[in-house]
Amino acid sequence: MPRYVMLGKHHPKWVGRQLARTATVYEKFKELGIKMEYSNYVQGPYDFVGIVEAKDPQAFLAFSIWYRMNEFGHFITMPAFKRDEFEEAGRRAGVKGL
Repeated sequence: MPRYVMLGKHHPKWVGRQLARTATVYEKFKELGIKMEYSNYVQGPYDFVGIVEAKDPQAFLAFSIWYRMNEFGHFITMPAFKRDEFEEAGRRAGVKGL
């Protein structure tokens, strides 16, 4: 399953309503076949960082659209790869010694 790193900001109207927001988000994750592997709150330009697995890229795209439509905030995503996936890509690229 594709994995993604999420770096996100909460919309100010949801600050102090964390339990309601996360319950709704996790319901949508389940509906779309997305699993949160890791989530932490951070300080700095983002409020949270997470690692998620999605059944396909379109499922995570659907979640992204839904998240913005519900004004939970916004996030950026980056594909994430496990070590063995990185090593396989390196071999395919002709890198020796991985």
